[in-house]
Amino acid sequence: MAIGSTEAAPAGAANGSMLASIAAAPAPTASSSPAPVAEVKPAAPVAAPEGRFKLADDYASHASMKKFINEDGTVDPNVVAKSYLNLERMLGADKLMLPKDETDKDGWNAVYAKLGRPDTPEAYELKKPEKLPDGIAADESAEKVFRTLAHENGLNTRQAQAVYDAYLAHQQQAIAAHAQAMSKAREEGERAIAREYGSSLPEVQTVVRATMAQYADEEFVGFLNESGLGNDPRMMRMLAKMGKDLVGETKLKGRTGETIKTTDQWLQEASEFRKANQAALFDAGHPDHKRLTAELQAKMDRAFPT
Repeated sequence: MAIGSTEAAPAGAANGSMLASIAAAPAPTASSSPAPVAEVKPAAPVAAPEGRFKLADDYASHASMKKFINEDGTVDPNVVAKSYLNLERMLGADKLMLPKDETDKDGWNAVYAKLGRPDTPEAYELKKPEKLPDGIAADESAEKVFRTLAHENGLNTRQAQAVYDAYLAHQQQAIAAHAQAMSKAREEGERAIAREYGSSLPEVQTVVRATMAQYADEEFVGFLNESGLGNDPRMMRMLAKMGKDLVGETKLKGRTGETIKTTDQWLQEASEFRKANQAALFDAGHPDHKRLTAELQAKMDRAFPT
């Protein structure tokens, strides 16, 4: 193409010229400002369910607030309000201050007074039975000790009454058990004496009574009866031996003057009688058989009276 020609350049030539100019443009340097970036805002917090709220971290982390926080981290104000009202009612009620320690006498007295202990031991209004159980006599001294102990240990009237009733019941049971044991011992003693003296028992008893009249006073007789020793075979033997000296003979005599013998003595006498009269006793045709047999039976009956 001639210089100075006015003909238009082809389209391709024009495009090539633009690319060439872009290629020839200088590359951006490090000091060049970057294109502005759009600001990223944090997501909006999830709203608490209706009627609930979230506590600030300072409060939510407190141990006493854990019971109010739900699994989703929210708090129901109605639950908090109920707890607060309960707290006000408790603070407004009568308060019971605990003593400092076991030696805090004033502190314990204050506690006992709050729990209903009367002001003095005498102020206990104890309900007593109209009639005390058999074997239990009124003991004002023991009752005074009980009242003092109850007061010192802080018992209120209801507690003192319960202890008092339990004590009377226990005493009644103990007395009944003792009476039963005494009755059993007396019966066993009587059986033992009967076995030992056999048919001689009435005579032994007569001499024992005479011995008692000579040596024992009323107090000792009462002691024997109350303790049950009056029916103890050991006591009976001792008094019977004393009776021998009282009668003044080597053998104890009964009212009829007959020698008093024990069961063993009667059995021994029967055995000797049997040996001495063996021929007549075992011969039904013997003229003395009937009489001697009756005598032997009488000795056995004295040994084992019915």
